[in-house]
Amino acid sequence: MLPGEPSVPGNDPEGFGVNGLAIALKFFWDRGHEAYGMLPKFRLKPGKSNDPGLLNQLYRKDCLITTPCKEFPSRGMCYDDRFMLEIAARFNCAICSNDQYRDIMHERPGWAELVRTRRIPFAWNSNTFTIGNESALQ
Repeated sequence: MLPGEPSVPGNDPEGFGVNGLAIALKFFWDRGHEAYGMLPKFRLKPGKSNDPGLLNQLYRKDCLITTPCKEFPSRGMCYDDRFMLEIAARFNCAICSNDQYRDIMHERPGWAELVRTRRIPFAWNSNTFTIGNESALQ
């Protein structure tokens, strides 16, 4: 599972960088893994991403998990880290994130262990998505 917003290059105030999320998802799909991106629901609205067509395509293919958010006139606000950890714990999946979740990892039993053992850090080099240790995917 990928937290969509912080994980992709190309995010800017004008819109969320959808192509980076698609590249990261494809990285895992090409290696035979199920992978999903997680985004606040407001990102599906017009003008909230830099490629609404690709974002809608990913959404229609059930590749995205949307989280609820507060809607304000000028922006949407969401803290989806809790959703990320809850879903990862419930479905026994890994999280590909550079966030160490220090602020919430002790809120529920098992979350600290999940973060220590099933969090996979990543890096971008230009438009190439990489993880430090591909053997972690086994």
